[in-house]
Amino acid sequence: SRRAPDPGPWPGHAHGLTQRQSEVVALIACGKSNREIVLALHLSMNTVKSYIRNAYRTMGVRTRSQAVIWALGHGFGGSGGA
Repeated sequence: SRRAPDPGPWPGHAHGLTQRQSEVVALIACGKSNREIVLALHLSMNTVKSYIRNAYRTMGVRTRSQAVIWALGHGFGGSGGA
């Protein structure tokens, strides 16, 4: 029985994203606002913004649109959740 290659512990891991950054990026890829991410992950707005800022730096993007494109091209789903 063949198995698909292991993508790593979470999407983005191979590119240097932490698990929490990956959770935030996944929610961004699903179209969630910062406020919706705060509510979904039970974090403060400042914490969410910090995760986003650091994730963008790691991904080499500057805008939310670029982040979504990067995420969809690197194994993050875009429909429904993290």
